[in-house]
Amino acid sequence: MTIILLIFGFLLIGINVIALKKDSRSFTKIVNDEKESVNSTREIEDAIFNLQMELEEIKLIINENIKKEVIPEEKPREIVHNEVYDKSEKKNNVKIDEVRELLDKGMTLEDIAQKLQIGKGELLLIKELYLK
Repeated sequence: MTIILLIFGFLLIGINVIALKKDSRSFTKIVNDEKESVNSTREIEDAIFNLQMELEEIKLIINENIKKEVIPEEKPREIVHNEVYDKSEKKNNVKIDEVRELLDKGMTLEDIAQKLQIGKGELLLIKELYLK
């Protein structure tokens, strides 16, 4: 009976040694796979860095080209009711003046929007920006 137990014990030890060797091989394989993935990650990082550098170069080229373009002269401006407006935007000034007149008459925003055929959002914007 002792001999059977000893043989069985040695057999279990042998099986465990074999299993440990397989595990060490799989551990080595996992470590090598991780090293490869780290290397591929570094390659991706390098590629992204190179793309960023190229984008910066393109931005510089675009900015240089924009600076080379002729900058048009500034439009003549006039001061109306303590606000600065472009003379070329007289149409907008007319809307602003009409809105101001209708508000002074006591009309509601909805009535003004219907009469001038503009949205309430635009009307509120004109009121808040220009008529304070």
